[in-house]
Amino acid sequence: MKMLRTMIHPFFDPKKIVMQRLTKNPNPKALDVLREYQGEDVDYGELASNETPGAISLMLERTGGKLNDLQLQQLSGNTSDEALALLVSGEVPISWISLSANSNPKAIKLLKENEEKISWTNFNRNSNPDVCDLLEPHRLSHMLCFNSSDRALDILNANPQHMLSYFLASNPNPKALKMIEDHNLMNSVLYSPSSLAMNLLAKNTNPAAINLLVKNMDRFQWREIWSNPSPDAVNLIRACYTGTWHQKCPYMAIDLRDKTEARLYHAMDNWASFEMCSNPNPEVREFLRFSKIHYGVLSENPIIFN
Repeated sequence: MKMLRTMIHPFFDPKKIVMQRLTKNPNPKALDVLREYQGEDVDYGELASNETPGAISLMLERTGGKLNDLQLQQLSGNTSDEALALLVSGEVPISWISLSANSNPKAIKLLKENEEKISWTNFNRNSNPDVCDLLEPHRLSHMLCFNSSDRALDILNANPQHMLSYFLASNPNPKALKMIEDHNLMNSVLYSPSSLAMNLLAKNTNPAAINLLVKNMDRFQWREIWSNPSPDAVNLIRACYTGTWHQKCPYMAIDLRDKTEARLYHAMDNWASFEMCSNPNPEVREFLRFSKIHYGVLSENPIIFN
């Protein structure tokens, strides 16, 4: 497509972009490409989860509102005003389980008006502070650990029986790591027999989480660090390429004995490159030039456009 060729970043091959996966891409240019595209290999119902203005309108235009159950779930979790307008209109059925995690104020209003339909598990992780109005003690769950609002974390702090250090380690709110320390849960994160806690910590965009990883780099392998878009995480990835962490982190650093391009390609050939292709930080482009590119994953990433 001519439009795609002019919009795509010169580092990437427009012929390898997977059009079906563009429906997940939050860059507004993806919608421009999809509007022009006339191929039959795109399920426009997959736009149901895209929060870019105009995505839902295009979805309705191309599908006539005929969505499968999964797409209705995606639509109900979509926080855009456009998605909420469709849900409130009654033209499509609502997935109340998905809506319970939707932080749009209009979704919260709809949930409060239909309290009996709320999924309290998902409602606990809904980061709109107003959900706390309904979070009575008997409705709390471990999912509250994923809630990044200050009000929710204050409730969790007062109800430590619902704390799971694994889940809390992924919470980007600075209060979360402090709570882990205050409740003496840090060892359960750093010395867990499972890699889950450190993997969740590596996905955390909180700078304090990255600092904690740096202090414990010789212990763990972190898959999620490659998809973490925070500047601190990207700097850590860059350190791996320069070999700074070669001695401290045998899982991430690169073997310096080989030529640069060969050793980087070898290290990034599989799971790490797959994760990095989903990283929305534009700075990862400089690393992808040494990596195997997974165009299916990359097609959902806004960094493919200029």
